[in-house]
Amino acid sequence: MTATSDGELIDNTDVVKDVESILQQEFCCYGYKNVWDELRQMGYIINHKKVYRLMKIHNLLFNIKIGSIDVPRQFVRFRKIRAEKPLEHLCMDIKYIHIHGAQRNALLLTFIDAYSRKVLTHMLRLNIKKGDMIVLLSLLLMEYRI
Repeated sequence: MTATSDGELIDNTDVVKDVESILQQEFCCYGYKNVWDELRQMGYIINHKKVYRLMKIHNLLFNIKIGSIDVPRQFVRFRKIRAEKPLEHLCMDIKYIHIHGAQRNALLLTFIDAYSRKVLTHMLRLNIKKGDMIVLLSLLLMEYRI
């Protein structure tokens, strides 16, 4: 049994139905802590451990583990960028953004200065090719005179 903010007790099967409805949302990659936050916003008074247990029992967890528990991940220390002045290191990232009107994903290409964390330029397109990235980078280099 789980309580709501009204003081009403709700059966766990109803909580699981609400969890399933949360997970049915478009582009939802929630873990149990995000589901727990959503349930609290819905008015449930529930512990995150209980959400984890309910999701595990009903096979709602993604069960994706990165690496192994025994060996700590060491490769991340080699990826740290230490910029000591502006525009010394530029970072590029591509993210998917869902366009509801077109019912498809668009790509957002962003160039960021690693020192200031400032977005220098970006491009939003339905598809990005190598030439588009080269043009955007050359415009960036001309604008900042790098």
